[in-house]
Amino acid sequence: MNNWLNVPAQPFLYPEFPSSSAPLNQRAQFTHLKKVYDQDKLTLLKSSRLTRKSVRPQPIERQNVKRALVNFDSSTIASLQLYASHDPNAYMGNYAGRHVQMVAIMNIHSMSAGRRFRSETSLPFTRVDDERLTWLDQFCLWASNWSAGCKRLTDKNTKSPGLTTTTFKALIRTTRGVVQLIRTLLTSGAFEYVLTGKFQSDTIEARFGCYRNRAGYQPLVTATDLFFCPEPHSDESTSDGAQVHVWHR
Repeated sequence: MNNWLNVPAQPFLYPEFPSSSAPLNQRAQFTHLKKVYDQDKLTLLKSSRLTRKSVRPQPIERQNVKRALVNFDSSTIASLQLYASHDPNAYMGNYAGRHVQMVAIMNIHSMSAGRRFRSETSLPFTRVDDERLTWLDQFCLWASNWSAGCKRLTDKNTKSPGLTTTTFKALIRTTRGVVQLIRTLLTSGAFEYVLTGKFQSDTIEARFGCYRNRAGYQPLVTATDLFFCPEPHSDESTSDGAQVHVWHR
């Protein structure tokens, strides 16, 4: 996102989905989002949730994930597709659509989210022949073709017209790993369903955050810090009802 914001006029060139061999004949530019936002400012009824801070953020504002995700909201995609009807070269809506569907499939946290939001994409995985797994397989082939196309168009003095090499590798390997893991868990007979949103490292990251805090807010903790720092033992209430942590070594 930062690279896109630094050069908003530079397009992302990507192949048509779900082809695994199509050329990079579609383009997505961040300026398309800005044009949709500028048009919304002139109307009373807004067609998207875009804000000034989401399309023209200051450097410190770029770190806000929720604000960045507004650019890929379903209402934003609908607005981009409407904008594309007037500009045949504007494929930003198609690119954003792939992004939203990918995030929705990989971010299933509860059994009831799909029913609550009336979204089949957010239902838990219960079958190995789920159409979403097929879509993820197609997504991996599409991303591999996109990566290969970017390499052909990039040299030492030219910036990649797509994602970086590291991002491509992480995207493809993570997606393939999740697909294989879902199929393995469901065929093992030990799991009735799979929630993809549980495949994350938030718990261990929070644990190491506690370690860093207990070590005096050190960015890097050592084995000595873990051994000598006090650990939370229990919670007790004070006379005014406030909860306090009791530490022990």
